Amino acid sequence: MTSPLYGNQYSKKFNATFYMKPYTAATTKPATAALALSTFDGVKSIDVFTTDAVKGDGDYIIVSSPTNAYCCWFSENGSATKPAAPTGCTAFLEIEVATAGLTDADVIGAALATAINTTDDLTASYASGTNALTVTAVQGGTRILAASVGTAVVTGASWAVAPTASTGTGDWMKIGGVAEDFSFEPAPNEIRDSVGNKITTYEDMDISYELMNVNQRNFDILKALNKTQVSIAVMDKSSTSYPKIFCLDDLTLNVSFTPSGDTARIPIMLSKRTEDIISGSYFWTYDTDLV
Repeated sequence: MTSPLYGNQYSKKFNATFYMKPYTAATTKPATAALALSTFDGVKSIDVFTTDAVKGDGDYIIVSSPTNAYCCWFSENGSATKPAAPTGCTAFLEIEVATAGLTDADVIGAALATAINTTDDLTASYASGTNALTVTAVQGGTRILAASVGTAVVTGASWAVAPTASTGTGDWMKIGGVAEDFSFEPAPNEIRDSVGNKITTYEDMDISYELMNVNQRNFDILKALNKTQVSIAVMDKSSTSYPKIFCLDDLTLNVSFTPSGDTARIPIMLSKRTEDIISGSYFWTYDTDLV
């Protein structure tokens, strides 16, 4: 019999990065390490706008990330009335511009970039030579409101998204700010047969961790997913050449909320009953080209 269970070269601490998505179908192993990283981390979206003059008084454009869709609205001298929220938008960004700057594309572009760079999920730069405003998502994934990203409701102005703009890829949500005392605990149900052998009839995998970077947006996202079926993946990518991935499909998401303490936290609890946790879950490594 061959003996592959020797050696301690793989005895490394698992450094967990958490990912989650709504469950739709069984998760399959990405073919390569590079594809594993792009599958779970996604590819960043990039929007390129060509700026123009604005009328002011609540005109806006929409910029999006996988997390938020921002209505970037213009306020002439800080006195305009905020527009009604476009369908699907999750946040507002006020762009204050003096009256003299409303007809200057460079003023508009620079003001937009400054405002967008105050967000946590987008970065922006403006090139005055081409009047191009480039907005890049901080994290990968498909941006929300993809059809509206190029929509500019700016009276009397001509705005566009360059054809080279990328909508981003990936449907896994990276869960950042997880407290270090997370746990994955298999709990077997065991009986003994007539000659004393211990038999495992099923196993429960109980998963618990706490989200620490709590704001209204991630609270709302988890509220929408609570009590639904999800897939969860945990990846150790401390070595990007040899990532390790543990994945479970079709778990019921149970979310709670603790506003007090050192920081507001959202406890997340999942449990999966399987006949055998080895056959009922996935663990993939890329140390060799295994199939």
